[in-house]
Amino acid sequence: MRLPHHAALLLGLATLLGVGATPLAEARPDASLRPPGPESSALSLEAPVVQPSPSLPELPAVAPSMARIQVPPALAEAEPGQASLASAPRLQPVEADLSAEAAPDERLWSGTVQAEGARLRQAPRRDAPVLAELAGGTAVRVRRWVQGDEVLPDNPVWAERADGGYLYSATLRHGPLPELPAPAVAPLASGRWIDVDVTRQVLTAYEGATPVRTLLVSTGRPGWDTPLGTFQIGRRVESETMDAATLAGQVPPGQAPPRYRIEHVRYAQYFTTDGAAFHENTWRDAQLFGVPGSHGCVSLRPGDAAWLWSWASSGTPVRVHR
Repeated sequence: MRLPHHAALLLGLATLLGVGATPLAEARPDASLRPPGPESSALSLEAPVVQPSPSLPELPAVAPSMARIQVPPALAEAEPGQASLASAPRLQPVEADLSAEAAPDERLWSGTVQAEGARLRQAPRRDAPVLAELAGGTAVRVRRWVQGDEVLPDNPVWAERADGGYLYSATLRHGPLPELPAPAVAPLASGRWIDVDVTRQVLTAYEGATPVRTLLVSTGRPGWDTPLGTFQIGRRVESETMDAATLAGQVPPGQAPPRYRIEHVRYAQYFTTDGAAFHENTWRDAQLFGVPGSHGCVSLRPGDAAWLWSWASSGTPVRVHR
């Protein structure tokens, strides 16, 4: 039977192009082009092409906020073949702005877990259920500091993590400070003044709205909190003897009376009438500055305390806040 002219033309074109020859994925010895199998998940060029059908409904567009999906840890950490989709939690969409990463909350303490790691617990107790084992260097944001069990002597301070759970304060390390923060929105004075953030454990010295220097501090621990409010530096003592006996009558409810007597504490600058002061602290672990731990004073590393002593003076305004 004689083929129509257009059919013959198509047959000739197919012969010229070599239809029926070895497929491309087999002609080239490239593992990335092999069809998916037990050892490969790459796409195959031999996959059949699905022709569009007018009867298929049009799929809705994916919203930008659904572009990121949170993978449950049970699946992310499981060995191949061990994860069960039937028992795994359902995937939840994560709202995300794909144009830029979310800026960190500057009102929160920011740091990391110590190199040895730490246990995230359900409550600030050493026997509370463990929620997770955090590896050394894990980023941590702290919402507030609370009182809990003393894992180490005379240190009942725990951190309430912004994402939930509690970490013992001695397992945390404050992150590096920025060179200088942004200018103050509401300066306390037109001249020199001091800002103390007891959540972030940071002191900033200002000249009007302009930040001059930031320092890590260790303020009063929960139960012995550094007073909040606006003050000014009064008495200054270059070498002081600090004795717990001076706190008689000031012990907060539920707190045990402290016992200490430390001579030659340098650069004490008192800013309240009941004894809260800036001063050097030579007995604290240097790694724990940036975490609260005092009985109400604002403790500084020796070099920082010396700088603040030379920069401030009697009458310098002080603002302490969360």
